[in-house]
Amino acid sequence: MNISDLTDGALASFVENKMQASLSNMKEVGYLYFEVSNVSAILKTFNKEELDTLIDRLKADIKGYQGRLFREDDAFFVDPASPYRFVLFLFSPPRHKDSFTETDLKLVSTRILYRFDLFLQEECGYREIAEHVQFDGGYVALRNDYKFRFDFLLYIAYKHASYLSRQRKVIASLLSNVSHELRTPLTCIKGYAESLLEGAMENKELCGKFITIISEETQRLERLINNLLDISTIDSRQVQMKTQETDLCELIKSVCDIMKPVAVRTGFKLVMNLCEPSVIAEVDEDRIKQLLIILIDNSLKYADADTSILVSLEKAAGFYILSVEDHGRGISCGEMDKVFERFYRCNGDTPQKKGCGLGLSLAKFIAEAHGGSIEIDKNYRDGCRVVVKIPIEEF
Repeated sequence: MNISDLTDGALASFVENKMQASLSNMKEVGYLYFEVSNVSAILKTFNKEELDTLIDRLKADIKGYQGRLFREDDAFFVDPASPYRFVLFLFSPPRHKDSFTETDLKLVSTRILYRFDLFLQEECGYREIAEHVQFDGGYVALRNDYKFRFDFLLYIAYKHASYLSRQRKVIASLLSNVSHELRTPLTCIKGYAESLLEGAMENKELCGKFITIISEETQRLERLINNLLDISTIDSRQVQMKTQETDLCELIKSVCDIMKPVAVRTGFKLVMNLCEPSVIAEVDEDRIKQLLIILIDNSLKYADADTSILVSLEKAAGFYILSVEDHGRGISCGEMDKVFERFYRCNGDTPQKKGCGLGLSLAKFIAEAHGGSIEIDKNYRDGCRVVVKIPIEEF
């Protein structure tokens, strides 16, 4: 049966009957989707007719692989809810199994996406648009969802599969970036420790220098691990702010003392601008320190060398305003809101500067847990200025 030629009603009936037959035998049904992930960007350069023509040709190309990429009686069609999303229903698990493993679904998905890539490469010589099309995909095993109306089934399956797809990407990204972040300080610690064991301990000046570096890298590891633990605690909703009367001026001085050796070693000068000699606020002292360390550490990563980093405290319109500003390339307008998302990293990050994308999301949580806010100053043009507002009222 030519699935792509069926009307929506006939398609719904066909898929429902096949699902009922499969699930009545206690077997799962595999749902896979493949969609153009950059439609809006493409339509800024090309017209809709060009994209539609390419999608029609791609659909015809995949039809020629039915029986090889997937079985003849499986259903591959364009999702009625989106003209740029393909759907594939696998009506029986491979090798007469009763259920799909993630590997089974991933294998089919990978093969089809690979065929998409080959098709687009072949089309590049005829249609410029093919060079710009990017596909994304996801998959999930369905059990009792056949009881839903067909259009609602497609909606639920897509939402579930796309959520799992994003989750897989986040986990893969987290593992990759955490591995990188752990490897760098560990390599440094190992190298300097080996140098000490090989004789550098006899040189008092070198010994002191190497131990200082080992200590700093150990603190860096500790910060990373604490950030990961904090994320876990936040997700389990076990975080409680332990507020008490705290002198914000003394807190800022304390953080600057902690960060000063790192700043000096990397060629920066830490400068404070405090509105008053003493400002008392009811905050969680440890968490506000953590927030400031995150902001200063980011400035040390991204600011231009041999410049100053200014840490300020002001009072205005019912808020204590903490800010950290630096001089450098800054953050593009399109990324100013995204940088506070968990695991997000700026497009211009280099391998040396790339982190896990956890710091600013933690800073945002700390600010909001105090009833405040955090944002990038859009009017600051010399680099980056991060502004934290904490209500003066007790909370």
